[in-house]
Amino acid sequence: MAMKEEFTAMEKNQTWTLVPAETTTKIVGNKWVFQVKYNPNGSVSKYKAMLVAKGFHQTYGIDFFEAFSPVVKPCTVRIILSLVVMHHCERDIVMVLIYVDDILVTGSNTVSIEKVIKQLGSEFGLKDLGDFSYFLGLEVTPSVEGLHLSQTKYICDILSKANMLGSKSCTTPISVSKKLRKDLGNPFENLSLYRSIIGSLQYVTLTRPEITFTVSNLSQFLAVHTVLHWQACKRLLKYLQGTTYFGLQFHHSGSFSLTVYSDANWGYDPDDRRSM
Repeated sequence: MAMKEEFTAMEKNQTWTLVPAETTTKIVGNKWVFQVKYNPNGSVSKYKAMLVAKGFHQTYGIDFFEAFSPVVKPCTVRIILSLVVMHHCERDIVMVLIYVDDILVTGSNTVSIEKVIKQLGSEFGLKDLGDFSYFLGLEVTPSVEGLHLSQTKYICDILSKANMLGSKSCTTPISVSKKLRKDLGNPFENLSLYRSIIGSLQYVTLTRPEITFTVSNLSQFLAVHTVLHWQACKRLLKYLQGTTYFGLQFHHSGSFSLTVYSDANWGYDPDDRRSM
């Protein structure tokens, strides 16, 4: 069923153009790649099928001379997200958030949102999955008070990657009595694990602003990090273990006033004496 839907959508969108085969050209085969998308609770959301070309059968400089190969990493997902204003009048605004083949449509007016979805559906093969509940690791829970934005499943995936799922929780994300230094402690052997975890935690700060300072501090040691830096990272993970359901609560409000809190610390960094 997923293969049929994908093939029908590609035909409708005119993804390719049929041309006569040349005897001097090597024909590139293709294959189906299947993917399962899950809901935040672990249940199956949908099955996806993608038809991809076997580009590895070609030789650069002989079969092709130019190629475009997008590389996507989970920790850089917010950079690749593109925000497009589709409709904007005096009172209404509709926005479309696109990531590969996943689309999120939102705005200030339900009628305008449905109009944009209908316009997109007339040009492309779309499948409406209903109200927004899970998108790129972001979970949305509606209530009478507004919307609650969290990343519970994404955080649990990070804990699982670090083998800390179910570990003892910690009440604070960072120690206030110990400052990290770049050359203090023995080198941490698993460089890729530290960098991968910190990169994923940077995405978590979208809904968990209280860990932004800690993640920023740990990010200073991506090039060279020690066991003490990893222990500080594990402390942050233990804090997230006990607060996986924390997030941002957006309330209904007719006011657009913004309240900002700030703090400063002179000469905080013990290595370069920079202020924070």
